[in-house]
This record gives sequence, structure tokens and C-alpha cells, in this order.
Amino acid sequence: MKRRSLEKENFTLKKIIIFILLFFLSVLHLGAATIFNINQYRAEENFKKGVYYYNETKFLSANEFFIKALQYNPDFYRAKTWLGNSYFKAGYLPNAISEWRDVVDNGGAGNILINRLNNILYRFKQSGKIPSVKSYVHLKTIDGNSYDSDSFSQPMSLFVNYKNETFITSLASGSLLHFDPNFNLIKKITKGKKSFKMPFGLVLDSQGNLYISDVKREIVQKFDSDGKFKLLIGGKGTENGQFLGPEAICVDKRDNIYVVDMGNCRVQKFSPDGMFLMKFGKKGDGPGEFFKPTGITIDKKNNLYVSDHINRNIQKFDYDGNYIENIFKDKLFNDLRNIHYYEDYFLVADGVHGGYVYDKNKGVWQNFKHFNYSQDKLRSVSDMAFGKQRSLYILDKHKNTIEVFVPEAYKYGNLDPWIDAMDISTYPNVALYCSIYKKDGSPIIGLSKDNFKVRELGVEIVPHDIVKTIYDKNKITMLFLVEKSFKMKEYTEDIKAAASYCLKDIYTEKRKDVIKVFNFHQKSWEGLDYSFKKLKILEALTENDYHYVTDVSKPLYKSVTEVMNKLSRKAIIFFTAGDFDIDKNFKSYDLEVCRNYAKANHVPIFIINFSKKNGKKLKGLARATHGKYYHYFSQVKKLKNIRADILKVPLNNYIIIYETVRNRKLIDRWHEVELEVNYNKLTGTDKSGYFIPKH
Repeated sequence: MKRRSLEKENFTLKKIIIFILLFFLSVLHLGAATIFNINQYRAEENFKKGVYYYNETKFLSANEFFIKALQYNPDFYRAKTWLGNSYFKAGYLPNAISEWRDVVDNGGAGNILINRLNNILYRFKQSGKIPSVKSYVHLKTIDGNSYDSDSFSQPMSLFVNYKNETFITSLASGSLLHFDPNFNLIKKITKGKKSFKMPFGLVLDSQGNLYISDVKREIVQKFDSDGKFKLLIGGKGTENGQFLGPEAICVDKRDNIYVVDMGNCRVQKFSPDGMFLMKFGKKGDGPGEFFKPTGITIDKKNNLYVSDHINRNIQKFDYDGNYIENIFKDKLFNDLRNIHYYEDYFLVADGVHGGYVYDKNKGVWQNFKHFNYSQDKLRSVSDMAFGKQRSLYILDKHKNTIEVFVPEAYKYGNLDPWIDAMDISTYPNVALYCSIYKKDGSPIIGLSKDNFKVRELGVEIVPHDIVKTIYDKNKITMLFLVEKSFKMKEYTEDIKAAASYCLKDIYTEKRKDVIKVFNFHQKSWEGLDYSFKKLKILEALTENDYHYVTDVSKPLYKSVTEVMNKLSRKAIIFFTAGDFDIDKNFKSYDLEVCRNYAKANHVPIFIINFSKKNGKKLKGLARATHGKYYHYFSQVKKLKNIRADILKVPLNNYIIIYETVRNRKLIDRWHEVELEVNYNKLTGTDKSGYFIPKH
């Protein structure tokens, strides 16, 4: 009895111990989770402050908060990406590249960042190209219902030739349509020797001849490249050379034709002149047998692949039709249609599951069912084809559409748009400041509303205004930056003469140009706030206050900061004797940082040098920022054209104004914004965002 009582006590004690252990473990887990949540909250709060300062173009302040955010959460890749962006806009290119690379190396980057990094590496002659993510995005929809004579209904087969021209068979309307690369109709074929009843499969051979099967007439007709009828193959029956429902067609290197004879559960081979050569396959579900064959393709080794709708498989055969294997055994297909082989890729059309692209080398499948942020989907895929630049065309026979997809890297990589800032001070009205470049960094000007698409959380918003600041020719904001070294004292009268030349073409009744004077030696000071009065400007330029110059970079960097947010054309006119040491007198910022800062923020630097010292490096600074270098004593008369030279600077900043939908449930939440730019058949995308304000 005592033993039982003791065992019972021990059992109770064990339960208590286990309960206490579980309690402490749960407390530890809860504590760890609480610490994580607190750190994540602090990271988000610092990121939010960083975004605020970034949009205020206070990049150095923004950097501090992005760095703090990463201290709380080192894997906060959005903060790290923005830190890279902020470093870049502040002129610190190596730091920006380092942060972006870290995001890419740790798998936190999409193609927008990867393409940006590649563009920067190329543009600034850096090394180490980053490979793009292999994925596709939807580009556009070709609607068969939107045409008149060009309409198509129940499109069944698709072929894209080397010119990127598209051919489709329209089952319900009994026609073949031939489109140019922009989907303008080139020709429409409705009959050969016989008119089409239900055209189905199609293929082009190496000579441009076109073969079209007709499942209702049980024939295949051949046309030349001009669309003229040449040959008829087949007829209804079960004998060699006859068909019961001819569907997909392919050709080999010798232009022999292979036709899927669906009703007879076989494949038949014909010569280019229509002579029957062989057949293979029979009805069944065993190796080499078919129940309802639908698609066929051939690889570079002349192996044949046949898809089967009922058996739900794809079988491989050699050139003579001998069975080799059942490929993709583990893949669950539902409604197999046509298939295609391109180099090392398989395209598989499945009416239920959508389209598939299979990378043979990597063993990776990509499915196409939903697109446009899952708002749209394919309903019944009948065929697929690759076009130029690995663009992908998918036929949907139910929707009567051709859906065009492109590699994400291609869509995002042709242009290089930058969202410079987001202004939400009048929310729900949003002003998006952006600049658009080609891949090589050259600016793109003259864009209009039709070139831009804005999406918030995947929903497209139509901009109601676009402000192109580059066209205001009646206002230029200039900052005269004057070096007040002892050497410059020798050129006091020359400075006045140079400024007079610069001011010659500035003052008219229509123009609203303003000029600020900024002086520096050991210290820097404002000589004159923005003014249009010539005498005051000349007086401020020639103030009798000269000393040793200790730091050129600080006033230069400050000058860029001063003018870069002006909503007009702007420029810095730098008056210098070049009498300084580039290494010693660029203390606060390197020359490279100053140059990158001005360039990233669209501030051209025009340099008037009263000596030839540091001429090469100063020329490089002017050229890199789209400014100009003048040696005063040999080019003084050219200074009268300086205003015209400023107007030639190809600025590319745009302000896109739109109204978003106010959602009180999302107040203080991160709101992602995507900008897409289309120009001369090129496309580029950038992403930014903002926190929805409380007011």
C-alpha cells in the first residue's frame, strides 16, 4: 500500500516538474518572440523615418535611420535596398553597390534591383555582372474579340517565325491569321483546294511553307510563303495516308511532316511532297500506345515527343518511331494539348492547369495560370510558342486571346527609371518624382502621359497630370560658387568681366532667372540670396575677403544640395583658379562623391577656370554632370552663351501626379508603388512606396 502511495506521489511530482519545465520553455519562447517583435517594430519605425528623409532628399540623414533599422533587423532587405538607393543619391557609389550586392547575394533581390545593379556596374565601368532571375511576367493581351476582319475564335494552334510574325488557326471561324510583330493582320487564309471547316494544327517548314490540318475535313493542306495553295494530303479513313481527326503537326530538318492522327491513335509521317512514309502507335495505354494523342514536337537529335490527352502522358520516340520512354512521369497533367521543344526547353499546353515551361538543364518547371498579380488567369490553354528575346505566347481558346509574357529581366531591364521621391503632403493626391534613363545612362526626354503606368498594390492608376520641368525655358536657377583664395584675388576684375558675360543673355522681361552667390575659402558663406539684380550679383562676387582654401568639397556639395530641388532648370557656375590639391582640399567629400552627387540629382556644374591648374580633373567633373568647362583667358567670349548651354542639358525629370484611393484601414502601413515606363518598344520598371499618412 505504501509502495503504491509512493509511486503515486512520484508520478504527481513528475507531472509537476514537466509542467514547470513546459511553463518556463513557453515563457522563454514568448520572451524570444517578444524581443523579435520589438526589434522588428523598431526596425520598421527607423525605416519609416529613413523613407521620410529620403523623400525630402536629405540622403545623409536617411542613411542614419536605414542603418539603425538594419541594426535591429539585419535581414530587413527592403531597408538595405533603400540604404543602397540613398547612398547612390548621396554620391557614395561604392557603398551603394556594396549594399545592393549584399541583398542580391542573400536572395533578397528581384529583377528590378538586379537590373539596376547591372546597369550601374556597366555605366560606371565596375566589374561583376549579376545574373538575372529566370522568371516571366505578363506583358499584354491580344484579344481576338476586339478585331473586325481580324477576329479569331477558339484559337487552337500557334507558330511564331524568325521574323517574330505570328500564325494562329481559328477553329470556330474557319481561318488562319498571319500577324506582324505588332499584331497587325498581314493576311487571312480561309481555303486552299478546299475551304477550311475546322482548321486545327499548323507548322512552317524551313522554306516558309505552311501546313494546316483540318479536323472536320480530315486533311492537311500546304501553302507557300505567299499563302498560295500547293498540296492536299489525306482524306477520311483508317488506311495509310488517311486521317480521323488530324491535329498537331511538326517538321524535321529535312522538312518531312509528322501529323498526329488523333482518331486513329497514331502518328503518320509524310515527305515534303505529300508521300506517305511511315506510321507508329496504336490504341492503348501501354508503352508506345495512344488513346487520344494531341501534340507532337521534335528535338535537335530527331527524337519525337507525343502528348496524350486521355493517358495524360508525354512519350518519347526515336526518328523511326520506336518507343524510348515515358517522360515527366511524376508530373500530373490533366488536359494535355500541344507541346513544343526549343533548344533545352519544353513548352507544354494543359487546358486545365495552364501553360508550362520546363528547363531541361535545371529540371525546373514554371507554370502559367494566374498573372497580373493573380487578378487574371488562363482558362483553357491550347498552344504555346517562343518568340524573339524568349518572349512567350500562350493561346487561350476559351477567352479567344493570345497572352504575351516576357522574361522579367527583359521587361525591367531595357530602360532604367528611377523614382526619385514621393510627395504625399496632399494625400490622397500623390506626386511621384522620377527620372528616366536608357541602360547606358543617357537621359530620355519628351515623354508624355501615355508612356507611364503607375500601380499601387498591383492596381493600375491612371495619372491625371505629368509635369515636365525641363520645358520651362523662362526660368533657370543658378548658383555662382566663388572660390575666394589668395590666388583668386589676382583675378578680381576678370571675375567681374566673366560674370558680366554670363549675365548678358539672362535678363529680359519674360525671363524669371534667379542667381544665388555662394563664397568660400576656409569658411563658406552666402554672398547673396536669390536675386535678379545684376549690380548686387557683381558686388557679391567680388567681395574683398580672401584667404587660404582648406576644403573645396564641402561648399561644392552644399551647392548641389541648395539647387537640386528647384522645380526649374538649374546649374552651378563654379569660379575657380584651380589652385588647390585635389587630394588634400577635398576633405569632407571625395571629388568622385561630389561628381556622383551632382549627377544623381540632375545638377550640371559649369566651371570657369582662371588658370590651367587641375584642368583635366575639372573638365571631367563638368562633363560627368552634363555641364561645361571654360578656360577663361581662351574662351571668355563663349561665356555669353552659358544660358544657352544650360538649356542644352538633357534633363529627364518628370512629376507624375495622381489620386490614390484612401483606405483608413491601411493608415501608417507601407504602400508599395510601381512605375512602368514604355518608350520605343522598350520597357523599364522601378518600385518605391510610402507610409499612408494619418491625416
